[in-house]
Amino acid sequence: MTTEPSILQAVFGNESTGATPEQRAKTSTQLFVRSQHQLSQYRNKAPGRLLSASESLRLFGWDTLKELAEHTATPILHDPKEPYRSINAQLDRLGLSLSETARKVGWSNNDILQFEQRRQVPFRALERMAQRIDLDENKLGIVADAGADSQLSVRLKKSRKDDPKRFTVNMVLALTEAAWTIRKQMELAVLIGESPGKAVSGLGFLPSNDYGSKLSPDYKKGYELARETRKLLGLSAHEPISSLKELVENKLSVPVIQMDLHQEFAGATVASGADRGLVINLQGDNRNPHVRRMTMAHELGHLLWDPDQKLNKLRVDRYDEIGVDVAAETQAPDRVERRANAFAVEFLAPGDTIKSEFNKKGGGVTGLAHIVDLFGVSRTAIMHHLSNASHSTIATVEGVIQDISFDEWEARETLAVPLFRPQDVPVSRRGRFAYYIYEAHERKLISDDTAASLFTCRPEELNLALKTTKDYLVV
Repeated sequence: MTTEPSILQAVFGNESTGATPEQRAKTSTQLFVRSQHQLSQYRNKAPGRLLSASESLRLFGWDTLKELAEHTATPILHDPKEPYRSINAQLDRLGLSLSETARKVGWSNNDILQFEQRRQVPFRALERMAQRIDLDENKLGIVADAGADSQLSVRLKKSRKDDPKRFTVNMVLALTEAAWTIRKQMELAVLIGESPGKAVSGLGFLPSNDYGSKLSPDYKKGYELARETRKLLGLSAHEPISSLKELVENKLSVPVIQMDLHQEFAGATVASGADRGLVINLQGDNRNPHVRRMTMAHELGHLLWDPDQKLNKLRVDRYDEIGVDVAAETQAPDRVERRANAFAVEFLAPGDTIKSEFNKKGGGVTGLAHIVDLFGVSRTAIMHHLSNASHSTIATVEGVIQDISFDEWEARETLAVPLFRPQDVPVSRRGRFAYYIYEAHERKLISDDTAASLFTCRPEELNLALKTTKDYLVV
């Protein structure tokens, strides 16, 4: 589509070149400002979210931008009741109050008052709210419900009603923010030309509703799925997985979101819209990287192999459900969990291999220490697995394992997370999420201001966040 040069120049600036809006946007240095109600060209330190030309064209379309050739601003709201209606509706679905949620996301008393009176609220405040309750900040006021996944929201509300001691307001907001992060990570991946949504199915993974029978119990099905997963991923039946987080995110394009949750929860499988990812608690037993790897593998087993109706948008697992003896039916609440537990331990530490490695080192404490260190699985989990894999011919090994260091496994699984600067960037937005921000920013697909918002850092800290990402995460 060609457009009159004078209109393109008026919108994108004199230095831009090209015959189409897309070409002009790529070469434009013009910034645009999005407020609650309108879009305008950036002039005189106007408040609001600063957007690049490519970003503005992608989000609002040429029909909206071309209005700026003749007007200083153009309205973008499609409904005068927005974004109040969408935010209130999402809070209601989650069972959360506006006042409590607003304070937890950093709104001032004036922000709350302005919102309640249906008056203009700074877009940056609206954006913070959207990111915490799993709304698409780019769709606020433009699309009904701003991209909310109502099924996930209702599930969280029910979880809070059934288990209020664990599903606190903070827990619900952590999971909704995780859902937003998963969806945004996938969106950024697509923006830079990747196809993350096709990675799992493209490798041949198809959910299985087979949870075993009396002749072939659930844990054996978990073992079978673990071996099949290694085949589909091109892993040998014997090699240790040096970094499970890297494998999940790079090979499977599945987001792994690390954050602080209620101390009894180990992890979760969360879906927002069509996007699904893993959420790993950094508190409690997961502070041990061996336990964290089991948690991650357990959630991966759910994500890869459980049908949607079993996951139901959200499946949250407690520590007392993971790493137990998978052959003991009393040790997990249902067949879905037992299969996922069996998958996790067999995927990380194949039974035939750990038997061989254990015996190679002469068994006993020495053999046990060797396989714990080699495969990065906790002593308890691997001892149960060794007993089951040997048909109980290898009994529980007594004695203290000496000189086991978790430092190397910690470094492999956390990658650059502990080294990230500035430190106030949430852990959930470091790692792969940060990499996608960096790549989108480098290609001028998002503005400095948007990149800082995604990092949740101050504008003056953006260069440090980008440098850290480049130094540790960009190959």
